[in-house]
Amino acid sequence: IKGLGEAAIEMIVEARSQSSFESLREFCRRVEAKKLGRRALEALINSGSMDSFGLESGATNEIRSELHKELEAAIKSAEQIDRDAKAGIVDLFGGIESGTDLYSGSPTQALSVLETLEKERESLGLFLSGHPMDVYSEEICSLCPRPLDRIESGKKRQWIAGVASNIRFMQSKQGKPICFFTLSDSRAFIEASVPPECFEKCASTIRDGDILLVESEIQPDRFTNGLVARVQNVISIDEYREKFIHSIVIHVNEKCWGAGLVDALKANLDFEEVMQGRHRLSLLYDDGVQETTISLGENWNVDLSDDLLFSLRSAFGQDNVKLNYVNVKSN
Repeated sequence: IKGLGEAAIEMIVEARSQSSFESLREFCRRVEAKKLGRRALEALINSGSMDSFGLESGATNEIRSELHKELEAAIKSAEQIDRDAKAGIVDLFGGIESGTDLYSGSPTQALSVLETLEKERESLGLFLSGHPMDVYSEEICSLCPRPLDRIESGKKRQWIAGVASNIRFMQSKQGKPICFFTLSDSRAFIEASVPPECFEKCASTIRDGDILLVESEIQPDRFTNGLVARVQNVISIDEYREKFIHSIVIHVNEKCWGAGLVDALKANLDFEEVMQGRHRLSLLYDDGVQETTISLGENWNVDLSDDLLFSLRSAFGQDNVKLNYVNVKSN
C-alpha cells in the first residue's frame, strides 16, 4: 500500500495481535493515529483495508466516503484520549465507543464509484474492488458489444474498449512515433499498437487511465500467443457520448411526481452550469397504470458527463436514469 511505511505496518500488526479492530476510532486510538499519520490512514481507507468498519449493506464507494468523513473526528478523539491519559484524567465510560461509530458532521455527497476506484489504484497500483469498465459497459455495449476476453482475431475491423495504461513509444523508420499501450477491462487485457498516421490524429486522446474506445484489427501475437490490436481509430468516452448518446431519460413514479420535482432536477443538474447542452433530457412518468414520456424543452438540454450521471443516479436511483442511443452499428 503506497504511503504506508514499515514502521506503520509494525504498529498495526502489534496492536492487532492483541485483539481485532472494531471501528475506525478504535483503530486510531490503539495504533496512535498521530504517529501513524493522516496520509497512511487515508491510504488504508483508499486501499479498502478498512472496509469492514463500514455498514455491511453499504456500497464500497459509500463506505469509504463515510470513513473519510469520519477520519478527522477519529483522529481528534484518539489524540484527546492520549492527552487525557498522559494528564491522568480517567474517562468514566472507559473509552468505550459506539458500535456503529457514525460521524456526526454535516453530510456530503459520497465519492463516485470511479473516484473510489481511482483512489484505490493510486493506493495499490491496481484496481481490486472493481474496474472502471464495469461503470461504462452498459453505456458502450452498442458500439463495443464484446468484453476483451471474448474478442477474436480477424481482418474485419471491430470496436473494443478499456482503460489505457503502460503507454510507450518507439520511432518508425521514417522517424515518426509509433504508440503502444495496454487496454484492459475487468476480465482481460490486450496490447494495442497505433501507427504514425493514426497517432497524429488521436495523440491527445490517448492518456493513461482514460477510458478509450478503439477501432482496430485484431491479429494473433506470435510473441505472446495471444492477441494484439492494430489500431485504426481512437475516441474518448466524451467523444462517444457526443456522437452516439441521444438523450437522458429519468424514470419517475407517483411518489416523485409533484412540485418539488423541478427543484430537485435543478439542484442535481447545477442548473446554471449545464443547461442548454447537447443531450436532451426526458422524464418517463409511471403512474402504476401506464407510462408517459415527457420531453423537456431545449433549455433543459445538458452535456453528459460522469459527474452529471452520478448526481442524477444518486438523486433518482441507479436504475432510474437511462441513456438513449442513436443507431449504432459496430463492426
